[in-house]
Amino acid sequence: MYSPKLSEITGASIYLKLENLQPSYSFKYRGISHFIKKAKENHGPSIHLIIASGGNAGLAAACAAHTLDVRCSVVLPKGVAESTLDFLQQEKARVVVAGRHYVEALKLAQELARNDDNTILVPAYDEPLLWEGHSSMIAEVKNQLDVKPDAIFCSVGGGGLLEGIIVGCKNENWDDVPIIGLETIGSDCFHHSLSLNRTPGHVDEKKLPPGVDVIHDKENDLYLAHFNSFSSKASSSLGASQPSVGMMKWH
Repeated sequence: MYSPKLSEITGASIYLKLENLQPSYSFKYRGISHFIKKAKENHGPSIHLIIASGGNAGLAAACAAHTLDVRCSVVLPKGVAESTLDFLQQEKARVVVAGRHYVEALKLAQELARNDDNTILVPAYDEPLLWEGHSSMIAEVKNQLDVKPDAIFCSVGGGGLLEGIIVGCKNENWDDVPIIGLETIGSDCFHHSLSLNRTPGHVDEKKLPPGVDVIHDKENDLYLAHFNSFSSKASSSLGASQPSVGMMKWH
């Protein structure tokens, strides 16, 4: 959608991709619905899906599972908004509350998935099938715009949306289109993780903000900045505690 106001402010032609119009009100519905559709095709309609989420990923999973008629459980940390709980109930999802932070909810979801062969853990952002689903927005943009964009701007939390845009641009032969990722200060785990891996063999933890730990992913030999809490004044939902390992491997 063309934005007259932003175009006037910037002196450029600005278009907005309104992902808030997705059934679960965020871009995450694209990738997670694609993942769930594939899971049902591969494992049958009796599967049980489980996802750990602080909000949007859980809403997307519940909405997609309800549409595709499969069972879904959403593990949430304490303190989630009542509107989120109401939406999950409307979508017939089973809600489990565990811990104060996303990491604690994720641990429980992983444990529940390990203990039941019929349960599939739905990833929130670090999964190629999600990126494949998110990439569909670039195919839509190409069909909707008369010209190739000069640049694409996107928000970055864990990196799932950014990876989906990269995949989409490759699919549409838009490799020459610059992609600018934007993070909120106070939850910029991707930025700090890139800095940690900039010089091979040297990790400078002194440059990290207070309260941020370094996690070494031994399988991929990558160092990740892990935020124990967010200090972003925008919203805690605008960030992830640490970035996608798959996204980091690309860079």
